[in-house]
Amino acid sequence: MATLISDLDLAYNQILSASGLFIIQDSMASGCAKPTSVFVTAFLQVMLECAPPEGHQYVINVINMTKGVPKALQSLASFWFHWFIIPIKSLTTGIVKALGTRTPSHYSADTQNFSAPVEVELASRTKKFDDAVKEWEGYHTSICWEALEECETDEPITPVQISHIIPLSMNSPKKATDLRWMWDIIQSYGGLQPGELTGDWINEPFNCLVFRYLEHFTFDTFWWSLIPDPKNNPPLPHHYVVKTFSGHHPISGTPKEGTAIKFVDHHNENDTEDLPNPQFLRLHAAVARVIHMSSAADSLPGEAHYGVTP
Repeated sequence: MATLISDLDLAYNQILSASGLFIIQDSMASGCAKPTSVFVTAFLQVMLECAPPEGHQYVINVINMTKGVPKALQSLASFWFHWFIIPIKSLTTGIVKALGTRTPSHYSADTQNFSAPVEVELASRTKKFDDAVKEWEGYHTSICWEALEECETDEPITPVQISHIIPLSMNSPKKATDLRWMWDIIQSYGGLQPGELTGDWINEPFNCLVFRYLEHFTFDTFWWSLIPDPKNNPPLPHHYVVKTFSGHHPISGTPKEGTAIKFVDHHNENDTEDLPNPQFLRLHAAVARVIHMSSAADSLPGEAHYGVTP
């Protein structure tokens, strides 16, 4: 494994040094990085390291079934580079922040630490925060928080990066693993329905990119907290409200400032809509090196419930 990591780090450094300037300039001009196919091939190898086993097999199968690098994977690698190797701080101004000396090997599944959080640098398009913690849980789960003095509340407040913040907001990471909770919030704030993520095209990499974009668009621009529903006394299990606070930047389609939205754990209800296809969620976690969804994807039920191979 040491040799593999060394080779991948070399490929990463070669890509960054050879095409980094071009990609930064291109990102600033159009908001879309376009690395060449030569670099895409190397990047796919880096993606293999950062993905869970399902991602390894997916990328390998696609490469084996095609001659060279298919256009879809070129776009995927371009997107992956654009969002994760050079995280965008502002898409409108083209300001970018590189990860510095931290290469993908720093986030390899083989370097997981289950006993202690690891300090990392994360770029935020909403607000600079002082404390950033990465907690390894299953595969990768990223947790960030900041005490916001301007919010007059005793509740824990979170500047939301994306949906991975839910376990922290609930103050119980081990109990907040049900993906249905997250989907209640995605539907309420972003309007994306699970039924839109089904069908024969479910494993197209483009769907993962769209999902990633929608998550950023939905969750990056406001602050929130999850609190017990005050109408329930005593509190009902898995029943909370999502409360947004002053200071967030409203985006189209989201509730107004200071509103609250209920969400319930529907996991044991028989008449609710199924979650998105587990293959889609695992693919999303794999190809994008997503640190906020991977644990949730791995915890989903398998073939018995969904009729698909996990």
